[in-house]
Amino acid sequence: MYVPRLFGTAGIRGRCNIEITPEFALRLGLAVSQFLGNEGKIIIGRDTRLCAEVIELAIISGVICGGVDVIEAGVAPTPSITWTIKDFDAKGAIMVTGSHLPPDRIGIMVIKEDGTYLFGRDVELLETIYFEKKRKEVPWNKVGKKIVSKEILKIYKKKLLNVIDKKNISKRAYRVVIDPGHGACCGILSEILSEVGCDCILINEEPDGNFPGRLPEPISENLEKTATMVKSVGADIGIATDSDGDRVRFISSEGVVISADVIGAFFVENEFMNKEIGPIVTPINSSSLIEWLCQKYHAKLVWCKIGPPDTVRAIKEEKAIFAYEEVGKYYFTDISLWTDACLSTLKLLETLAYLDKDLSEISRQYPTYYQIKTFVECPDDLKIPVLGKVKKLIDLNFLDLNIRQVFSIDGLKIVGDEGWLLIRPSGTEPIIRVYSESKKEERTKNLSIQGINLVKKAIELVQNKGP
Repeated sequence: MYVPRLFGTAGIRGRCNIEITPEFALRLGLAVSQFLGNEGKIIIGRDTRLCAEVIELAIISGVICGGVDVIEAGVAPTPSITWTIKDFDAKGAIMVTGSHLPPDRIGIMVIKEDGTYLFGRDVELLETIYFEKKRKEVPWNKVGKKIVSKEILKIYKKKLLNVIDKKNISKRAYRVVIDPGHGACCGILSEILSEVGCDCILINEEPDGNFPGRLPEPISENLEKTATMVKSVGADIGIATDSDGDRVRFISSEGVVISADVIGAFFVENEFMNKEIGPIVTPINSSSLIEWLCQKYHAKLVWCKIGPPDTVRAIKEEKAIFAYEEVGKYYFTDISLWTDACLSTLKLLETLAYLDKDLSEISRQYPTYYQIKTFVECPDDLKIPVLGKVKKLIDLNFLDLNIRQVFSIDGLKIVGDEGWLLIRPSGTEPIIRVYSESKKEERTKNLSIQGINLVKKAIELVQNKGP
């Protein structure tokens, strides 16, 4: 099986000017041109990170040198680019973004003509072109050209507003706190919500690659100020995005950051009740809540590997009616196969308005599951042997867990009578992630400690060449 050397779970990622440099970006751009047959055009955009523009310009240079035209979007949410590929008759897109990662990280996502991640055999082909230096410049009179577009966000906004019930949302006159986290949703999200009658209160609204207000990842510990603001100003809801606008977290009027699993379950139940009961896709690290819900409605649940490319692959194979990732990514599969913070926000407001419910009511209608996410540092070259040792230790009853099932879809998920553990090597960092969940908070903590000790023991055995 081919093992990608550049692409991880969501494109190419690394540290600015260390793993991902302008030189690397230029060579990759040239390889993309060769991959596209040295003709046609693609859209290229970026988030607000300090080095994003430098990397973007280098990629543009490489693409143009290979004979492909570039439509430069500048700073824009990734979904705005995936939504407009067909409008520009482009062969795909490239997005320069660190997404939810710390400010010193950057990433490059290559997007196909259908608005989904480059994946599988296409990744293999592009990497072969890159590493075997099959990329080549075209003659001087065949180089591509750069076109700066100011239309992408306009087209995106129009399309979004055409797929939701604007009137129903407007009737509610929601008071919302918007926190785009200094990223690419600055301006556009508040503009869209104002169009559907929302009273918008802004925080971290200035585009700034230093991310002075909070870190890019919209998780509870980074959203304390935002959550406090939601409650203090009497807002109905708070909305927080990452730096490129594909993930979003929601905050109730009580100032509580709602679990992405709860929001995912809410969206799924709405699909079941108002459209159809069909297959649901979610990665293996999602909460058992979705399993409980699908059993309730006798719906098929498909677990998949973690990461958008594998989620989209499963959506297509299973013809799923909805999918979500527990980091705050929601796939409205009849609309788009790219997760979209702006679309998810509109769909949530639309559904709440239709049901005449407050967001704080939503979490109370589902059973509570406690989940802990942590990690153990592990060098990249030890990850595979360590996972092998973890499997052996599980077979030797290292865990205090009445094991019912072990999944090896992505890492190892050990399911017991009172909860589960997931041990999974990270695809982007030198760590092994440890997830634990149960219906009891203390049991979840106990499982987390067991998981950490399990991984540490496996690392010790690998380093000491133990059995």
